[in-house]
Amino acid sequence: MSSDLAERGDLASRLQSVLRASPVGLFALDPNGKVTYVNDAAMRLTGLSETPSDGMAWLSSVHPEDRERVYKYWRNFFRDKVVSQIEYRSVLADGTHLSVLGECRPEMDEHGNIVGYVGSVVDITQRKAIEHALRKSEAKFRQVANSALVGIAMTDEKDFLYANDALVRMLGYRPEDLAGE
Repeated sequence: MSSDLAERGDLASRLQSVLRASPVGLFALDPNGKVTYVNDAAMRLTGLSETPSDGMAWLSSVHPEDRERVYKYWRNFFRDKVVSQIEYRSVLADGTHLSVLGECRPEMDEHGNIVGYVGSVVDITQRKAIEHALRKSEAKFRQVANSALVGIAMTDEKDFLYANDALVRMLGYRPEDLAGE
């Protein structure tokens, strides 16, 4: 019996170490939305300096332009009680902006009753920067390709993925006649 308790204690200690070391923000709420657990990463990603007493305190760190949308998401989450995700910007105390992906899901007991909620917050700032750079690069490509006097196309094995204006004119098609355009 005492070895079972020791193993559980060791497992609990290891789990706490994993939660502290995780770059993913993790949190737990009771059925009424009161915070019961927040790891260090969640505190950092939401810009909070102390564990909030309610599930809404973190909204103060949401970028003002995102706050109403995020509040509605959160309100709808508690109404619908289904797994959902939302991307938003978090503003830290030093003014740094982070793009984050938040997810929350109901935690059920064996009878299907909600006993709380668990969720995560992931820093997606780098991914959003890469997506922005890709959109800029694609826009530059289209601008250059569409101003070219020669026909330019990108195809896969059977379809046009892109055709510039010159090629469309040369082939006598309308842009919407070519797939991908």
